[in-house]
Amino acid sequence: MGVAAVAVASLAGVAPAAYAASSVSAVTATPSRFGAGASATYAVGFTATGGLAAGDTITLTGPSGTIFPSLTNNYKVDGSVLAVAPTVGTNTVTITTPPTFVPVIAGGSVTVSAG
Repeated sequence: MGVAAVAVASLAGVAPAAYAASSVSAVTATPSRFGAGASATYAVGFTATGGLAAGDTITLTGPSGTIFPSLTNNYKVDGSVLAVAPTVGTNTVTITTPPTFVPVIAGGSVTVSAG
């Protein structure tokens, strides 16, 4: 399980229009440790410009060579563990916000723990 680096690349929701988000701003990614090839957990923060609700998806994209874990317990959204398995792709992972996720209005902050 390792994450080389992450950035929030896109955010799309399936919730009502009040929470449907299509972009993010103020993205931060803080690793638990540094070093090429080192496994790390990342805290990724961002502002949901259109809001975010339970059941919406968040896609994280890392640089070439990034390997995202494929188990739900490797991810938290605002402290809540995922209920649906993440979809891992080449340098990307898409996670679904868990049912316990408290909706965030447009301009609200979200933190994802990955790793």
